[in-house]
Amino acid sequence: RFMGARIAYEMSLQELQAIYTGRQPYMANKYLFDSVFNYGSLNRQLKAGVDCPVEATYFDNICVFEHDAGIPLWRKDHQGNKFYAGAKNTKLVVRSVFPVGNYDYLVEAKFNPDGAIDMGFAATGQLFMSHYDKSEEAFGTKVHDEALANVHAHFAAFKVDLDILGQKNCVEKTEVKYGPRADIPGTENDNPNLHVPEKNMYINRVFVDTEDEALVKVNNQAPVQWKVASCSEKNTWGYHRGYDILHPNTPLAISDEPSFNDYHMIFAKRKEDTEEYLTTPVDFLSINEPVLSVTNIDRTVDGSEAQGISNGESLKETDVVTWISVGFYHVPRVEDNPVTNIVESHFRLQPSNYFDENPSIDLGQTDRYRNGKKQESTPAAGCSVEL
Repeated sequence: RFMGARIAYEMSLQELQAIYTGRQPYMANKYLFDSVFNYGSLNRQLKAGVDCPVEATYFDNICVFEHDAGIPLWRKDHQGNKFYAGAKNTKLVVRSVFPVGNYDYLVEAKFNPDGAIDMGFAATGQLFMSHYDKSEEAFGTKVHDEALANVHAHFAAFKVDLDILGQKNCVEKTEVKYGPRADIPGTENDNPNLHVPEKNMYINRVFVDTEDEALVKVNNQAPVQWKVASCSEKNTWGYHRGYDILHPNTPLAISDEPSFNDYHMIFAKRKEDTEEYLTTPVDFLSINEPVLSVTNIDRTVDGSEAQGISNGESLKETDVVTWISVGFYHVPRVEDNPVTNIVESHFRLQPSNYFDENPSIDLGQTDRYRNGKKQESTPAAGCSVEL
């Protein structure tokens, strides 16, 4: 909840995946679904001052603390610095750590004072190695006398169930386009003698109809913002209230096996009876035929018909679940041995026309100065995060 209203019913880690390569069968076939190790039971006691700040509050394997980002949430000065206003960017962080084999994973959520939420994972630990031979250099990096650190990828899957002013939500797609002014709605009656470029950047907002239209591969050359929104509730200015889901455009899988990391985001109808989780612990036994496919398939291991998470169902006025994949490829370097420094990847949920103005304007951590003198602090406006 944020400022008393539910934003998300569930935000959860669904899977941690590591994909390796190598010349020899042992590494060439290493395709790990870490849920098979029941990583939720592997989290360990956190070390104060290293895993989390000393002043954090600790709940067994979880820490909660405030973090000053060291950069303002917003600022503005006017009239030759006679007036200044700005807000500290203090986040509430919830973090846990899961040691799985040779890697330790950190999973965290950061709750921002403007209602935005950053969520993701980080990896650190030791490289998985094989015996070095000159013929294997295409598969990794030599890091010691007889040790080859193999190229691999890390992916994490998350389930995000937003409830924007209830459970009857829609998915809004906002395309940022560039084209002739004649193609831009609203310009039909413009004076042809206007001194404007022949082409302009513009946006096109639409609600998608079905899951088939909401299999997302982020393309920076064709920018699109995706939003879970109330189908009926609008803000004062006439826009559907909702939350954007901003993906960092991390790599996708480059293997032939079907997987959740074939897409950056998948918007689907919530079905807890058959689609509570994205993967199962036995998927790694038959990676070509997962128990629950990402998209609709016509066969399973036993030959029966199967339905995927995305199978063409309506996304109009329904409880929408977003399945999100983030990750990175790790081309080892000698500096990764004997221990690899942390690498992280996060996505963001942020208010999009949910409010009528910036909700952080009247936070208690806002400072205002006039003619160099600090003005009386603005009282807090009841901003709170409830977990």
